[in-house]
Amino acid sequence: MSREASAAPGFEGSSVMQDGKDRIAFVHLGCAKNLVDAEVMAGHLREAGYEIASGTECADVVIVNTCGFISDAREEAVDAILAAVEPGEDGRIPAVIAAGCLAQRYPEQLREGIPELAGIIGVNDIHQISGVVAGALAGGHPLRVSNDVEAAGGPGKRFRWTPRHYRYLKIAEGCDRRCNYCAIPLIRGPYRSRPAAEILREAAALVDDGARELNLVAQDVTRYRDPATGMGLNELLGSLAEAFVDTWIRILYAHPAGIDESLVETILRHDNIAPYLDVPLQHASPRILAAMGRPEDPERVRDFLTRLRRNHPQFSLRSTFLVGFPGETEADFELLLDRVAALQLDDAAVFPFSPEEGTPAHSLPGVVPGGVARDRANQLGEVIERASFEAKQRFVGRMLSVVLDKYRDEVWMGRHPGQAPEIDGAVIIPGVDEGVKGLEPGVRLEVEIEAADSIDLWGRIRRKLV
Repeated sequence: MSREASAAPGFEGSSVMQDGKDRIAFVHLGCAKNLVDAEVMAGHLREAGYEIASGTECADVVIVNTCGFISDAREEAVDAILAAVEPGEDGRIPAVIAAGCLAQRYPEQLREGIPELAGIIGVNDIHQISGVVAGALAGGHPLRVSNDVEAAGGPGKRFRWTPRHYRYLKIAEGCDRRCNYCAIPLIRGPYRSRPAAEILREAAALVDDGARELNLVAQDVTRYRDPATGMGLNELLGSLAEAFVDTWIRILYAHPAGIDESLVETILRHDNIAPYLDVPLQHASPRILAAMGRPEDPERVRDFLTRLRRNHPQFSLRSTFLVGFPGETEADFELLLDRVAALQLDDAAVFPFSPEEGTPAHSLPGVVPGGVARDRANQLGEVIERASFEAKQRFVGRMLSVVLDKYRDEVWMGRHPGQAPEIDGAVIIPGVDEGVKGLEPGVRLEVEIEAADSIDLWGRIRRKLV
């Protein structure tokens, strides 16, 4: 694994030493929620006088912000830490700090297994990162991992790792759903909604910094409830849309039990709320869903999404599926294949089951062999690819509002409102030079879509939008 920090095109730091400041580099792993944590930590460090570096080569401190959700993510995190503690080409070894979900869940194992670590900090303590860095530089090997979920406080001033025109806005932390396979409640604790007033203030700061797209994230956005007023997600969406009329608002991670007609009506009522639902369905078999600890009625959800696709084709639908769960039979899997093919999702991710220590599913009988689970994941992936191809044909011949993200390989790449950054496909615009006046990341265009495959759309610019 490369020791490069995964700095985004909008990176604000510098790899050049300034005024003798200690330089801090980040290695980002995991989801957008984890990225927000990294931005909060980097913001605290910069305010404390540290320099945020663009790469690890010349860094004095490397913070590996880990994911610990499934076994593959844990392996990737450990590999990244091991790569970071190795001497660089100049023989230097930076002070390496493990942060994030893996650090929260397995601090003692990390300290014992990787003694080269200069420090460890958990997800509830990110606002204390400056003290941990100072202790690590002093050789103290600090370990700051608590279960005090109320101690974190507000986000503070965030550093920006994404391009300037889109940002992630965390509206809640933790989860109460208690799915039998999921370790998130063990890592992040119970669900805590942030006060709506605090969210709106942070949104204003992000917009003032240039954001033209706010992607709302949480373990489950549909469970949001303002602790002071009882305001739910629909009201929060309306407040954000009315306060920032020139900004796209998008929700990610909407639990299927929380989606209903009122949410769709709220989205359709505001032109600047993206017609987009990211709904982790996980499975279609009622028996498997019950074993997963997900009591929602799959037929209700299927009927809801089918009507949504039929009545409002502008909506884009994304999902996540888990195959190989203990007890999953061929009949269960065939039902899943059939239901996914019929839904014609725009995009979806598939994961084979990973037994997570401390979860009820860890010791369930009826284990599906790993090879079978991987084969099922591949089969479902092929079904998703075909269905996604069919779904995307509805855009061909249409005019779409597109925000430009980057110029690469002699084409502009952007997204329409139904494409979230970093996880969905792109709108590709060939034949336009990078230096064309007025074109830069964040600019919105009207684009006529001329072709589509299972991932991307291709189009031609018709006009620039305000």
